[in-house]
Amino acid sequence: MRFRTVAVVAVAALIYYFAVLHRGMPDPSALLLSLREPPYRFTLITDPEPASYGSPITLKVHAIDAASHPANGLAIEAEVSKDGATRAAQHVTFRGVGNGDYRGVVDLDTAGSWDVYLTGTKGSEKVRDKLSIEITAPPPPSNDNDDSQS
Repeated sequence: MRFRTVAVVAVAALIYYFAVLHRGMPDPSALLLSLREPPYRFTLITDPEPASYGSPITLKVHAIDAASHPANGLAIEAEVSKDGATRAAQHVTFRGVGNGDYRGVVDLDTAGSWDVYLTGTKGSEKVRDKLSIEITAPPPPSNDNDDSQS
């Protein structure tokens, strides 16, 4: 019995020491919030696929909530840049089209891998995600005038 009392007092003293004197114990609710999944997740595709520079490219974002249901009513914006270069980044504002789908248009000038830094906001919840898209060179012009005479 005496050992149990000493153990309880020791645990209480440690809790007091960390919580009050050193403020070293994290707030349990903050710890739980940091462990939960983000409230929204995004997928990104381009239209046309594959996308090529020199003409407008539609970015299609699909957003789902933590329960994997389509997430409507988000304000989604993006910064699109090559190799993370923020000075030449293009800002894109997406419009919702329903069922968790959002559309935005960008016009890129070179081929390669482009970073898309998405920000989705709804109320006080804000989610940021970095995705990427591959841009190709435009196809060569077709030569439909085959006037070869034999």
